[in-house]
Amino acid sequence: MANKNQGRLAEDMKRELIAVISTMKDPRLSQGLLTVMRVEVTPDLDVAKVHISMMGKQGGTAEAVQALNKAAGFV
Repeated sequence: MANKNQGRLAEDMKRELIAVISTMKDPRLSQGLLTVMRVEVTPDLDVAKVHISMMGKQGGTAEAVQALNKAAGFV
């Protein structure tokens, strides 16, 4: 049962992250199509690992990760 709730929480977090990232004005995030692929949450819900993908610019994913890490407090 905890695994089912953990998966549901990960999907909810994914939807919320997509909504928050779409409102961000950082130019490093608007250079291509940024997608949150999946969110992995630890069983104790302490850490979430977010997997992203960026289409449209070669090497843009690294810049997007830097922008998201810088805005971690906002996100």
